[in-house]
Amino acid sequence: MKQRMSRERRADLWLAIAMIVVSAAVWWQASKLAPAPFDPLGPKSFPMWIATALGLLSVVAVIIVLCGRALGRSDTSLILGIGDEAPSDYALRPGLAVAASALTLAYVAALTLTGAGFLWTTIAYIAALGWAMSERTRRHTLIAAIIAVVAGSGITYLFTKIFVLDLP
Repeated sequence: MKQRMSRERRADLWLAIAMIVVSAAVWWQASKLAPAPFDPLGPKSFPMWIATALGLLSVVAVIIVLCGRALGRSDTSLILGIGDEAPSDYALRPGLAVAASALTLAYVAALTLTGAGFLWTTIAYIAALGWAMSERTRRHTLIAAIIAVVAGSGITYLFTKIFVLDLP
């Protein structure tokens, strides 16, 4: 058991170091780009922000591992159906996976190929996906609609007001 934990910590350490190297390479390459003349969040700044966040999180991971702690292990698998603790009453829903994929493709197509606005298309996408994932009761449908309006409006606000991006 002790040897397994040591091996897992070494793997965590090497992964964190690799992520530091990747984030440094992305930051360095992005810093060579010219800043966008009219857009504060452009091809230079956005990758640099993401690389900085990834690098800082990786440094924290290295510190945690070097202090002798594990980065985090769960007692059960995040993927139901894998492992000894898998619930036996869990019903697989392959139709939901197909529906989610089809909805996502329709969402991308609507934004790309039509003049549909980002806000209403996003609200419709989130509502349809939420409804498909729910038990489809009146209460769950209402909750999915409320979440869709809040999330769609929040995403639109984030992109237009904070990131100052023009959306379709």
